[in-house]
Amino acid sequence: MYRASDDAALVRTAEAQVLASYAALVQVVARVAALNARLVEGGVAPIPLATYTPPPAAAGVPASVDLLQGQRAYYAGEAARLGEALRAMESALAERARPVAPLRPGPRAVPAAYVFAELSRGAWSFFKIALFPPFTMLIAPFLLLPWYAGPLAGAAAMAAFLVALWGVSLAGATKRLRLLARGEVGTVLQKSEAYSGLRLRNWPVLWTNGWDIALRPYSGLGSTTTLTVQTSRGRITQVTVRTGPSFHGVVLVDPETGGGLANCDFASAPRPDARGEWDPALPGRVWAAACFSVVASLALATIVAVLAALDLRAF
Repeated sequence: MYRASDDAALVRTAEAQVLASYAALVQVVARVAALNARLVEGGVAPIPLATYTPPPAAAGVPASVDLLQGQRAYYAGEAARLGEALRAMESALAERARPVAPLRPGPRAVPAAYVFAELSRGAWSFFKIALFPPFTMLIAPFLLLPWYAGPLAGAAAMAAFLVALWGVSLAGATKRLRLLARGEVGTVLQKSEAYSGLRLRNWPVLWTNGWDIALRPYSGLGSTTTLTVQTSRGRITQVTVRTGPSFHGVVLVDPETGGGLANCDFASAPRPDARGEWDPALPGRVWAAACFSVVASLALATIVAVLAALDLRAF
């Protein structure tokens, strides 16, 4: 009799613990649901959220201490997991809401590291595509075709290609360097997003949060963001950003011409320091891309020179 009474008391205690654990989970779920509504409005993927059933055992299954303790542990674990995801997302949103660091009015000095990164941007854009296997098979025949006419013809064609590649890089860098020297942070009047039919899966893309730019994997539809931006002199222009995730960065505009670019479209990932000048430090990925572009171009130029010299000696 006393044994049965003790067991019943343990079951009632376990039931109370399960109910308390479930109530705590319901509170966390409500907070996550409220945050998800804000995330969806802002174009951010919500936190995955399931529907949790109340704690009573299934019909015909007698309640036991072990069963109830298992339920309590499950509800507590889910509440802890969702609470951690909630805190992480709230911290990310608070970081995103941080005011944009001020940029001193131009003209301003552009660090040499920025110049190096911007000048190599066009070459890197070609090499990163050319090294992607499907595009390698498409590009290689066009680059190798002139060599069938002879080493000298192939070397001349490759030299012309390198000159054109770096000429395009220089032309694009000139516009970006002018914005870095004279541009200002534009006022975004309107933002619209259009999603493409291209679905990305764990594809490395640039994520923006104010001046901060990070390269992280993204899964979802590609998007094009069109921003209507105003300069300090009243000029209104449109800037287009093609990314995967929603754009939350900064737009630099030229107060004289009205032209502008998003900060993620600069090779140097620019950001101001505490004085409002450009911080000369470059992310490691930018150094790697710029150095690879220069080394690869010099290697191709060396091969061209050697082959041309050998062909000329043959005459």
